[in-house]
Amino acid sequence: MLAITPEDILRLSTPKKLGILGGIIILIIVLFALFLIKPEYEKLTRKEKEYNKLKLDLDAKKKVARDHKKFQAKLESLKRELEIMKAKLPDKKEIPSLLKTISSLGKESGLTFKLFRPKPEIAKDFYSEIPVEIQVEGGYHDVATFFYKVGMLDRIVNISNVSMGKPREKKGKMELTTSCLATTFRFVEKPTTAEEEKGKKAKKKARKKKKKKKK
Repeated sequence: MLAITPEDILRLSTPKKLGILGGIIILIIVLFALFLIKPEYEKLTRKEKEYNKLKLDLDAKKKVARDHKKFQAKLESLKRELEIMKAKLPDKKEIPSLLKTISSLGKESGLTFKLFRPKPEIAKDFYSEIPVEIQVEGGYHDVATFFYKVGMLDRIVNISNVSMGKPREKKGKMELTTSCLATTFRFVEKPTTAEEEKGKKAKKKARKKKKKKKK
């Protein structure tokens, strides 16, 4: 193997010496890049990826927080609207009083009731409809006054299926027979789990009693 000594290098021409020096410098730069810069670059790349991931996570959490606030605000708004609606829907205990009020308004308006017949309730989602068949006698103006007063009640009462007969003179006054359907509504509380269980047990007992009677 041929060994190169420093003396051999010193005897070389200047261009060759510069070439060797340049090669050494390049080698040093390459080694520096491989052993010092590259690891730091890789570390920087990893940190950048971690930063970007954390930023995405943070942005997602911020969006969830914003959406949560919007959802809470919407929920509170719906709760308030529900409370307002519930205030306009009487509960079961108030129905007889409300029907009595409707009847009193008709009499105050100068009408004579020929029919005031509550019909079976019609169950809906969170409320029940309570229709009442009404037939009254009186003047057209009296009927209009009655409908107006009913419409001004705090509780919701819808008047529908209005039918008016032919006007006729009675005691010097033109009267007619008017039929309609007055529908009010009551709020229905959904039964709790405990109440549902009691209801199921009661139904089971009732079925067992029926079976025993048949035997």
